[in-house]
Amino acid sequence: MNPKTVQKDSMQLIPLMKEAKRKGQKAQINWLEKASVFLTFCVPGYVLLCTIAKNAKKNVGCGPGNFTCEKILPLLPNTTKKLIGVDISSNNIEYARKHYQTDPRISFQQLDILTENIPGEFVRAFDLVISLYCLHFVGNHKKAIANMYKMLKDGGKILISVPRTSILTNTYQVVYNNPKWKKYMNNFNDVVVQEQSEDFYKKIFKEIGFEQFQCEQEEKTFSYLEESMFGLLKSLNLFNMPARLEKEFIETQMEYLQSNCYVEFDEKGQQQYSFPYVMVVINASKP
Repeated sequence: MNPKTVQKDSMQLIPLMKEAKRKGQKAQINWLEKASVFLTFCVPGYVLLCTIAKNAKKNVGCGPGNFTCEKILPLLPNTTKKLIGVDISSNNIEYARKHYQTDPRISFQQLDILTENIPGEFVRAFDLVISLYCLHFVGNHKKAIANMYKMLKDGGKILISVPRTSILTNTYQVVYNNPKWKKYMNNFNDVVVQEQSEDFYKKIFKEIGFEQFQCEQEEKTFSYLEESMFGLLKSLNLFNMPARLEKEFIETQMEYLQSNCYVEFDEKGQQQYSFPYVMVVINASKP
């Protein structure tokens, strides 16, 4: 991409950032801060998106498609020919195709990022692979990243963001230790990935074959109103929980957050949940 184009597109984000700060929209500010990263590393051509979207349930991938269509596509250059969102859930893919496949450049396909058989049309097919808030729901990081490597063209780039630490990991651990819930969380070790260091990622990226590895760690804070927090925990519930118990299961998690002082009040006096986390942002290139 032409550097002047990148600079021009980045400048367009400034008024959006000012407005978000004026309104105190922390989530929007966090997103806009990441936008410049996309504008720097997006390249013309074909893009594969692996991201978990807000309100997506039991998925590792593009979710229901809203994030792909509304957030990612506008940041890509006009020269982008194709943006493919992939997800392990057939229900999410069906919904995304119905509601968000509105641009001829966008398509959605079902794909397990841990597959042993990458579709032939995906091998060495993409200039850029993006994975956002996804890998912490995938037990085998090295396998997932190796598959992304295989899907990149020579010279292609990968951009990954993954939470390294979060109070939610502690919350799941506490709930898992409760016999009432443990029997429904037999996939705990697969979907609650333990903290990984920068050295861990650097090692596996090098072993896979990536070059120009860069990693940044940022301390962030998520803030959600009570209703939104309930929705977030529901969307992140990847356990085999019976529908009749899901509400109580989520309320148990919220009680833990309340008892550990992760509750505060906004300027309107509304109760909100705020918790810190460390975000790891990685970019690298395939030689």
